[in-house]
Amino acid sequence: MNGQNHIFIENWRKYVEKRGKEVGKLSGPWKNGNLISGHQKDGHSCGPFVLMNALALSKGIMPSYLSQKCALMMRQYVTSKIVRSAKEPKSQRTMCDMLECNRPSKDSWVQCKVCGKWLHFTCVNLKSASDSEYLCIICDAQYQ
Repeated sequence: MNGQNHIFIENWRKYVEKRGKEVGKLSGPWKNGNLISGHQKDGHSCGPFVLMNALALSKGIMPSYLSQKCALMMRQYVTSKIVRSAKEPKSQRTMCDMLECNRPSKDSWVQCKVCGKWLHFTCVNLKSASDSEYLCIICDAQYQ
């Protein structure tokens, strides 16, 4: 990104810290490093490169080995995973939109006032329905 990464890294760090406080995961401390990614050769493979970098780091592989050809394979891999695991909920309130949720659908729910996602109270650390002006962590990070 032409050397302007510090702005995006700082925004990501703030988001992850805020999310960690909300859901109790991904806590820091977070710090910058000097990793070098493979070079993206087009203007539309940012997402696959981010996923590939994360996967490479989690497997102990240097991200500098990644190529544009790897981005195409990552795009195909993600597409196949999404298609294979996609399922349509019976109704809006049968599936919680929080990642890693495995709670029964009978739990209490709250809806984000901006995006409309439905989440279990316990998944977002709420205790009662008095939080009717709930803003999910994605919308909170994006709009505030």
